[in-house]
Amino acid sequence: MVAEPARLPAGPPEVSRLGGTGASFLLFALSLGVALWSLGGVAMDGLLGWDAYPMLAAHGSALDAFGTELMDGRYPDGRFYRPVAGLSVALDRAIPTAYPTLAAPYRLTDVLVCAFGAACVGMIAVRMAIHGGRSFTAALAAGAASALALVLHRAQLDVVPFLPRRADGMSAAFMAWTALLVYRRAHPAFVGLAALAAVLSKETGAIAIGLAFAAAWARPPREGGAPLPEALRAAVAPAAAVALAVGARFLVLGELGGHAETGFAFGRALATTKATLLASAEGAPGGALAIGALAIVAGLGAAALGAGRALVLPLAWLAASLAITAFSGRAHPWYAIQIAPPLALLVGIAVGAGSGRGGRGALFSPAAGTLLLGLIALGGRAPERRALLDHASAVSAEQDGRFRALLEELSRGQAATFSPYFIGANDASGAQELVHAPYSLSALAELAGYEIEVSAASFTSRRTVEDPFATIQLSAPMSRGM
Repeated sequence: MVAEPARLPAGPPEVSRLGGTGASFLLFALSLGVALWSLGGVAMDGLLGWDAYPMLAAHGSALDAFGTELMDGRYPDGRFYRPVAGLSVALDRAIPTAYPTLAAPYRLTDVLVCAFGAACVGMIAVRMAIHGGRSFTAALAAGAASALALVLHRAQLDVVPFLPRRADGMSAAFMAWTALLVYRRAHPAFVGLAALAAVLSKETGAIAIGLAFAAAWARPPREGGAPLPEALRAAVAPAAAVALAVGARFLVLGELGGHAETGFAFGRALATTKATLLASAEGAPGGALAIGALAIVAGLGAAALGAGRALVLPLAWLAASLAITAFSGRAHPWYAIQIAPPLALLVGIAVGAGSGRGGRGALFSPAAGTLLLGLIALGGRAPERRALLDHASAVSAEQDGRFRALLEELSRGQAATFSPYFIGANDASGAQELVHAPYSLSALAELAGYEIEVSAASFTSRRTVEDPFATIQLSAPMSRGM
């Protein structure tokens, strides 16, 4: 007698169908539509960020993406290897446009990345609801809630409008894909591929190892199976992917690279963790306190309704994201994008845990999850932030035109002075948008077909709301390139 392999019990036919292609398509369509509405039109006049032009200048060829350092060494504050992000920029550049600094093709890719990550997180919530015995409607509601929470999260405004921060969005999206594949018990080769894409997008993707372990632990075990061995096996492919990525990084850079302050120091780690948590709740009514309290309430409610195993994944995801951010030694608002997926998944788990069940107690968890989604969505509106981004984008486009006009007027060897804009503080917190720096303008000149040396001659900034502009004086000995 030959024993057949143990299998998980199948759900109702309509729920089983929901866990497949149909639900994935619906969630991606929902995520893409909302992302286009919420993020697609923000800051469309010109590219934002110091590193936008260096990214374009360095990653113009898809063939070179995996053999070169990030920005081809133009970045002055560290050394990095992020070939998947570089490849995506090279593919965007291949789209015919009037000139390579038009924002539209890059924005569309960033919106697609956002929608893909949201659909992956939503599908995890769908499958968790299915395994919890929830109905077709309940599972779909859980997935939609998770997807919306991720698309509408405030951190998207700090990532999607900035081409240089695509690496953060791609890493988060590919980690969500890794977790989904593990939860679905996909072939290890596909899991490894997703993890490799995450870590080659940005170093943060290294937490895919722990994420795979947690995703395997969170799913219902096979009949007679044990969670620990399954979770350990699930982490093997991501571990191999991270090892391969580190090896390639050493081969290209000749060292581990990173920022000078990368490493663990308790005081700095505590400060970066606090700053990232605060940034993740910026703009939401009640701030981090309200978001945190509601997240705890939603989690406790879901656990009381039998979703305790599912909560392992968002909790581990959150802890790993905060840990690697603390290790980076830096705190930037866009780092909160790594916190957004586990928070979004928690929303879906809470909504799905009680939906379709009777009794007053069953309303507690979805009510808390829905309220949490509402706070996240309100925080993502951020009208002042959107207005500042639009203003900075318009200034960037105007500056782009002025700089190109200057290049055309100069003769070989002639020196010139150029004053780029600096968008200063827009509120009491001192939030700023620096449009472009000297090394960035050097890359812009290269994109325009010139060889140029740009150096900062002086730098002033009043950093006030009343006078939002300051200037960086640049001296530019010119020579026309080939």
